[in-house]
Amino acid sequence: MEDKTRPKADFRLTYTYLLALSGIALISILAAVMFWRALGQHTADARLLNLAGRQRMLSQRISKVALELRSPANPDESTRLHRELAKAISDWSEAHEALLRGEAARDLVHVDAATGVIDNQTRGTRLSAKPLPPFLLAMIHDGGLVPHLEKRFAQGRGVLQQS
Repeated sequence: MEDKTRPKADFRLTYTYLLALSGIALISILAAVMFWRALGQHTADARLLNLAGRQRMLSQRISKVALELRSPANPDESTRLHRELAKAISDWSEAHEALLRGEAARDLVHVDAATGVIDNQTRGTRLSAKPLPPFLLAMIHDGGLVPHLEKRFAQGRGVLQQS
């Protein structure tokens, strides 16, 4: 005689097994989501600390240059020190404003399209690239592709005509 309770017990065991695996998978996914959120917050905190450290370094540079300005070796040295002081004060003010506006979590990246210089002030790196061609600089100056084309057509200079 066959045991009819055996398939029912197998089904319960399979159902329990699948339920346990699903629970483990759900817990793993939730742990991964929580990990990535925490990692993102730590990245933002690291950038904030980096910018604050940069601001501290700049304040020390301002003090050092101001002391050196009290007795420069020659007029050329005085001019160089004044330029260095102005740059340090400008950088410090920019970092201070970024901290006040809550923009410290983003990199402070300045791109000079005309010269091709990319300056990442948060990381303290400077890169060089090829400068943009004049027609792209004109497009950026006009506010984008559509405003640039509208301006050119309004001036009677179509797309294919040179500026």
